[in-house]
Amino acid sequence: MGGTLAMLAHDIPLVIAGGDLDKPEIASRVAWTGAAVNLKTGTPTPAQVAAGFHSVTIEPSYRDAAARVGAQLRSLGGAARAAELLEQLAQPANQPTPRSGN
Repeated sequence: MGGTLAMLAHDIPLVIAGGDLDKPEIASRVAWTGAAVNLKTGTPTPAQVAAGFHSVTIEPSYRDAAARVGAQLRSLGGAARAAELLEQLAQPANQPTPRSGN
């Protein structure tokens, strides 16, 4: 997931494959956005990878979708914002968070 998010945060469309754990779910979700070709296997053939690469480099819809997803990811604030939200959740009611200075 980390590599997938890193690529999307830089507006890069993906050729994605995954056969176990959470990888098939991630592949399906990224393909659903239009930002990836999902090879639907954990063991793609060279021909499958080549065909997926051809699609994401030739068809502008993949680049457009990756740019849309990337813009949304960047607008959310990344790891710094996630840490800030976690710190807020960990604070007892009416206590200031270290970052907010309240």
